[in-house]
Amino acid sequence: MTSQPGLGDAKFHPLFNDETADIIISSNMGTLYRMHKLILRKTSNLPLHFDDQHVPLDSSGPTTNSEAHISSFNGVKSDMSDPDITLPFPDHPIERVLSMISGLSMDPWKSFTELEETVDVIQYLDKPGPLSIVRASCLIPVFTSEPVRLYGLAVKFGWEDEAQHAAQLTFSLNLLGDAQESNPSLGDQLSKLSGTALYKLLQLHQRRRDKFRESLYSQSIFGAGNVQESICSVCASHLGNSPWRDFRSRMLLEMDQRVDCETIMNSDLEAWEETTRCFEARCGCGRLYYDKVDTLRVIRCCVKQLPKNLYLSVINRIPICIISWSL
Repeated sequence: MTSQPGLGDAKFHPLFNDETADIIISSNMGTLYRMHKLILRKTSNLPLHFDDQHVPLDSSGPTTNSEAHISSFNGVKSDMSDPDITLPFPDHPIERVLSMISGLSMDPWKSFTELEETVDVIQYLDKPGPLSIVRASCLIPVFTSEPVRLYGLAVKFGWEDEAQHAAQLTFSLNLLGDAQESNPSLGDQLSKLSGTALYKLLQLHQRRRDKFRESLYSQSIFGAGNVQESICSVCASHLGNSPWRDFRSRMLLEMDQRVDCETIMNSDLEAWEETTRCFEARCGCGRLYYDKVDTLRVIRCCVKQLPKNLYLSVINRIPICIISWSL
């Protein structure tokens, strides 16, 4: 294929070099893309600035956003070396967006940065179709591995289901501790969230901590461990509950680190010294203080019932679990 006369040594993208196309788009790197005006009109609000002769519909009015990058000409261009539209973006995200609206295949997504660059082009051109493609693909592993960025993107566009899912993926992160110490990039990501989005996310994490603490201190759920002093049902000896209190404190410490309670839900919990001391504690008569199997079952039941919803319209309630203590 040959270049259009007057464009000199300009480089056309090989996938977008149909000489019958009537619009030429340029990236900020100088790459040119031939596109059919009809495709642009059907998929973007940008071509609505042109009439059938490529003349801006309101050339006398002020220009904003993409209008400022559109060349004006009457019937034919005044300068054939100028593209019709110059986009202030590099090649790769422009190629991806034009491929979306043209029905061409695309390379797999490689990073969240690539997604954000593509979304910038989509927003600039006001293209709802490509944005719906982004929404449909935003929960693939390459994006869910960065849940805070995914959450920010979903909140920005009002994608409630995706925002909820991304918020739950952040449960494995210590948002405040990691952001300040071991994971500086997380702090940068949090700083880019809107105030409302950040507040809702931190509030959800705190609601989970508060609900778990409330459950562990509840006498109706863990009565044998939370009373001031227990009486052995065999020898009537007075028993202290320090083993349970130490175990409870360790669980709350783990919850402060990550609100998904992963270490509580898996076998790591049973390797803790506090767990061993709690469930090996015995009365002088040999009776175990606490029933390990039932206690761990109820703890995990409580974790599963912790709040997961970003919004306060849904209130999760922990059912009272009747457990069989050894006392």
